[in-house]
Amino acid sequence: NDVSFLAENSATLSLPAGITSYSAPNGSQFRALTGGTLNLSTLTSYSAGAGTTIQANGTSSVVNLSGVTSFSASSATWTNTQIYAQAGGTVNLSGLSSITTGETDAVASGTGSTINFTNLSTYSGDKFNATRRFRAESGGVIISPNLTTIGGRTSVELSGNTSVLDLADLTSVNDVSFLAENSATLSLPAAITSYSAPNGSSLRALTGGT
Repeated sequence: NDVSFLAENSATLSLPAGITSYSAPNGSQFRALTGGTLNLSTLTSYSAGAGTTIQANGTSSVVNLSGVTSFSASSATWTNTQIYAQAGGTVNLSGLSSITTGETDAVASGTGSTINFTNLSTYSGDKFNATRRFRAESGGVIISPNLTTIGGRTSVELSGNTSVLDLADLTSVNDVSFLAENSATLSLPAAITSYSAPNGSSLRALTGGT
């Protein structure tokens, strides 16, 4: 607890099997850069402090948090927990079923960049001061085949016609905003027939988006 981790330049940094929980200090970072692998698959619990970051940047860079089943994002005022897959990196949170506390900003940016939320059913939060996105851009992909609910004043954003948000199983999208831009097409499944807009919400199509 109270540490940051960095794996870079094709290095692999792993934790032993006995480490199963992590309490993140303010400003802490889990980072895999330039092909590094941060293998934290032994963790089952992640609790974030203010302004925390989980980042995989660069081709073959991986942050493996596939064992995490309990996730608490930053709840401090005007801060969030950033989950960023960039420039071909992968963040693996495939074991997580829900994000419902604090504020989370999840962005997959660039071709080959992937955030793996395979088992995630709910993406929301209970704090409303900082940026809260569920965004794929410039060819990035968020894998979420079991996602049924997005809420908590999240902005759902798709940018670029090769970017992918996996929204096919959604049944509830109240209290969110939507953005499609740069020739992207953002669609909701047939199950979504009603929408309750929060204060300040927006439905936007920009620069050729649908």
